[in-house]
Amino acid sequence: MKVGDKIWQIKGEFYSQGKSRREKWQQVEIVGETTRSWLVGLEWNRIKIAKKGPRDYRFLFSQKELDDDVWFHDNRYYLERHIAGVQDIGILRQVAALVGYKDRPK
Repeated sequence: MKVGDKIWQIKGEFYSQGKSRREKWQQVEIVGETTRSWLVGLEWNRIKIAKKGPRDYRFLFSQKELDDDVWFHDNRYYLERHIAGVQDIGILRQVAALVGYKDRPK
């Protein structure tokens, strides 16, 4: 990343009802940097984002991250419900293998 790049920041009304997941993110520009942080926001209200270390949940750094976040939140619950209704043991074993599920001890 570099100064001038665009990233996505959670809007202040993130937990408000009625908005799509994608609408809860706003694109912001990296306006500066220090040796350890990227700076976004207005001059009087800059937010520092660490270049290394734990990720700040308030920011996404690429279009793919945004698309993945939206897909996850739009589909996870419904996928869980769909899998709960599957009666085919072969399919369930394939799902278990894909997600690394280990059989419960007897």
